[in-house]
Amino acid sequence: RVLLHAAQEALEDAGYVEDSSPSFQSATMGCYIGLATGDYTDNLRNNIDTFYSSGTLRAFHSGRISYFFRLSGPSIV
Repeated sequence: RVLLHAAQEALEDAGYVEDSSPSFQSATMGCYIGLATGDYTDNLRNNIDTFYSSGTLRAFHSGRISYFFRLSGPSIV
């Protein structure tokens, strides 16, 4: 969730606002993320829910952002 919020802020800061920016073309926009550690996972271990795995496995992060923003370009971690 923290990464999703950061991605939204980055898009807004860059001027890419869905449905109000002609430059926001989800069909050609991709998501590239660099991750080094999973420290945030330690905070969640006490409150495991249905989305724990998909929310903490680093392989899913770029796909989750691409899905949320309906990006059709490459999605790479």
